[in-house]
Amino acid sequence: TKLITTFPYTFDIMNGNPISQHKVKGTESGRPIFMHFAGSQGVGKSYCTELIARAMFAGVNAENKRCGHLQFEMSNYESTPPKNFAKVQNSMYDAITQQLHSCPRSLIVFDEVQKVDEKMLDAILDMFYGKHAIEAGQAVLIMVSDLGVENCQLHPQMTREEVTQPIQDAVATRFLRVKQLLLDNIVPFVPLAADELEKVTKLKLLKLQSSLLKKYRNVWAGRLTWQKEVARWIGEQLEGEGVRAIEAYVDQHVGKLVEEQLAEECGTTYSGMSYSNVDLRLYAPTGPLVAWIDTIYDSEEE
Repeated sequence: TKLITTFPYTFDIMNGNPISQHKVKGTESGRPIFMHFAGSQGVGKSYCTELIARAMFAGVNAENKRCGHLQFEMSNYESTPPKNFAKVQNSMYDAITQQLHSCPRSLIVFDEVQKVDEKMLDAILDMFYGKHAIEAGQAVLIMVSDLGVENCQLHPQMTREEVTQPIQDAVATRFLRVKQLLLDNIVPFVPLAADELEKVTKLKLLKLQSSLLKKYRNVWAGRLTWQKEVARWIGEQLEGEGVRAIEAYVDQHVGKLVEEQLAEECGTTYSGMSYSNVDLRLYAPTGPLVAWIDTIYDSEEE
């Protein structure tokens, strides 16, 4: 819940905990609770489906996947010719019915639905809302898209209504038969503000530290530290580009800087194990970011 509330203007729909209440409501109708997550790329739509799965299902299977979480990447069907729609639908139908048989209270996600033909999307929704619909009264169905944001500049200060309007316009233009369902259940996402991006950056830096400690566990037992300004600076550099951009920057650019220092430090230490920290600092207030070995921790670091 704490993680979910970091996303602005998004989860008002969850006031009253409708997912936990849904078991009673859904069984009466035989239809799943439906939500349409819409917004720019990299603002946490797919991540929020993972958080919901984590909240609904504690256990994971041998592949480290949530047992009640079934996800379809619709980009895989982007170039599917119309003559193959029925084959795709039958394959999905089999997967969904098998999933609901083993776990009636499943979370079923269709990611990037804007990439498929309307007829395919219509056929998918017919599985749940058509005349011969699958019994899915205890399930949660989420469709994820970036409809309506291609030509619209979204910013963190926008209200739910301001974000929702271009999404509704795009849905009404793009889809004919299925649009009402997508229109009535929009959960809009907006870009994260600078302070939220700073929080995300700190989480990604901690994740980088954890992965490096595992990678260098036999030669390094220090910490990854950084000036308090570093997380804010990274967030500001990537403002408007979303969480994925921060993740890529930390994994690739920051990771490279840190590993260069670790390679030198661990290659020259005589004890076989280094306990020195790798510190991230700004060379100047405007950057660039630099890393070096630091044996002293002070109050200006995190």
